Amino acid sequence: MPQTDPLAPSLAPIDATPQSLAEVETLVWSMLKLGVVDRRNQFHTPTFVTLGVGDYAGLPQARVVVLRGVDRTARQLHFHTDYRASKVAELAANPDSVFVFYDPDSRMQLRVHSRARVHYQDEVAQAAWDATRLFSRRCYLANIASGSPSDRPVSGLPDGWERRNPNEAESLAGWPNFCTVIAEIVEMDWLLLEASGQRRARLKWHGTAWQSSWLAP
Repeated sequence: MPQTDPLAPSLAPIDATPQSLAEVETLVWSMLKLGVVDRRNQFHTPTFVTLGVGDYAGLPQARVVVLRGVDRTARQLHFHTDYRASKVAELAANPDSVFVFYDPDSRMQLRVHSRARVHYQDEVAQAAWDATRLFSRRCYLANIASGSPSDRPVSGLPDGWERRNPNEAESLAGWPNFCTVIAEIVEMDWLLLEASGQRRARLKWHGTAWQSSWLAP
C-alpha cells in the first residue's frame, strides 16, 4: 500500500482560479490527498458509482465511501469495504466505475473514471487491515451482510458491539469480511463553479502521460 503524504502547506487548496492545465492537475491531486488525511474535508467521502448486477442489472448504483489512500504515481484511489457488499460483485462483473467529489467551500466538482479491483485475503488487503483502527474494524464484525432484509431497524452487529470497540484479538473476527478496493484512474473531469464564469477541464491518461484539455462547462 502506498504511503499517504502528510498534511502540509503544499497540499492546501489553491485559492486562485487555475490559469493553466498544469495548475488544474496540481489542484486535483492536492484535493485528493487532502481528502485522505483530513476526515473533515469534503473529498474524504466521495460517491462511488458502479453498474448493478442481479435485480439491478444495468442500473447505476451509487454510495458514499471513505477515501483511504491516493497514489499519484500509480494513478490509484483506495477505499475499504465489506466483502459481502453488493459493490464487490458489481466490480467483479464490471470494473468500470466513477468517483464523484464535491467541495462546497471551493465550489469544485471532480468526476474520476476508474477501473477498480477488489483485493481480498491477499497481501494488499492484509496491509490495509493492519493499518486500520480498531474502531473501523468493528464495522466488519457484522454477522449479517449489508442489504439483508430485516423486520426491524438493525445495525448488523452482534449483541454488545454497538457501544464498544473490539480489542486486537476480538477484531480478527472481522478479517474474513474485509477487503480493499484499488481503483486505477483513467480520466478526471474537473469543474469549478464561479459566478464570474465556470471553468472545466479533462485529464485523460494515454499510456504514459496525461493528455489534458479545457472544456466548455
